[in-house]
Amino acid sequence: PPADGGGRVLVEQRPGKHEYGDEQPHRSRLRAELLWSVLMPGDFSGGLADIEWTVQLLQLQHAAAFEELRTTGTLPALSAAQDAGLLRADDVETLAHAWRLATASRNAIVLVRGRADDTLPKDRRDLASVARLVGYPAGGSEEFVEDYRRATRRARAVVERVFYQ
Repeated sequence: PPADGGGRVLVEQRPGKHEYGDEQPHRSRLRAELLWSVLMPGDFSGGLADIEWTVQLLQLQHAAAFEELRTTGTLPALSAAQDAGLLRADDVETLAHAWRLATASRNAIVLVRGRADDTLPKDRRDLASVARLVGYPAGGSEEFVEDYRRATRRARAVVERVFYQ
């Protein structure tokens, strides 16, 4: 959809159920093909893609009724969804926390590896560097990985509830 000068997406009308009712099979196929949400092998749930797809689904379903949802930013859209009563405050905090951590991790990986990559380094020194860039103390790699897994697991529970309801 076209955007106005302020980065807001212009919505002409709310799509009918038949227009987006088959996201689950489509999303499952995309999930299998686009594992770019993976930041840790085996931890492919609750990452950036899951959160952004869920936000986009809420936008497709409700942006015609709630103008605040017509934004290209994930965090502003989460806040707007809360304000519109579409998400609970604790769900928004869970998704926002996981999104921030996954985004910071992805950005740190680029700095450490010198190229874009969506998997955490296997090399201990590189992983330690990523953890430090994300804000963990020296020796905090294990805590970083545990926090990442916890955040994405919690986000996945919200995604499952919202996306598949």
